Amino acid sequence: MKCEKSAVRLTPWREIVGILEEIVRKDDRILVKISHLLELPLHLYSELESKIGKRISILQTEKDVRFRILPEEDSDK
Repeated sequence: MKCEKSAVRLTPWREIVGILEEIVRKDDRILVKISHLLELPLHLYSELESKIGKRISILQTEKDVRFRILPEEDSDK
């Protein structure tokens, strides 16, 4: 990922939704490309790695980061 300096750290109760395009380990963190380049804790790498290509939501709470797999958007709508 080229634009590491523009990586976003989510603030509490901010959520990003999109297709998980890429995930890269970088020192003690991971960089995740969805609709933005996000910086997340390293411990999420193994959980997110298998989700590449899926539509997900990543939410930063006051205590931790949560994610969920979302259904694909129906293109007929």
